[in-house]
Amino acid sequence: MPTWVARIDTPRRTLQTIALSAVSGPAVVPVLFTGLGRDGLLREVSVNAACWLTLYNSQAAYDADASRPLDADPAASSGVVADLRLPLLGGGVLQMPPGVSYGSADAPAQAGLWARLRIEQGGVVTPELTLRTTVWVD
Repeated sequence: MPTWVARIDTPRRTLQTIALSAVSGPAVVPVLFTGLGRDGLLREVSVNAACWLTLYNSQAAYDADASRPLDADPAASSGVVADLRLPLLGGGVLQMPPGVSYGSADAPAQAGLWARLRIEQGGVVTPELTLRTTVWVD
């Protein structure tokens, strides 16, 4: 008699878009991506505003990096997954090189990727961020 085998949901490709409330730039906006699992690979980042986007592996890393100036590189063990600049007015799309991975460092591990969006352009902006990933662990 055949036996039932559970379907494996990961790895899988996913996309999460977060539309934020309007802000007057320049501004700093916290963001939490909750639909990307606990571990995975970044494939593509898109933002509709000129900005710096920093991704973190935990809330503690997010909090600890708050005072780092933009012209300073993060320490290797700081929990910064990626520090990306999209300098064009209106943002853009950034294809990530292979191997840019993320994994939750929260204890216990949580499905969440913390981000800090530093909007560079002036005027009123309604930020929209999209991450395409390959999720390894939900």
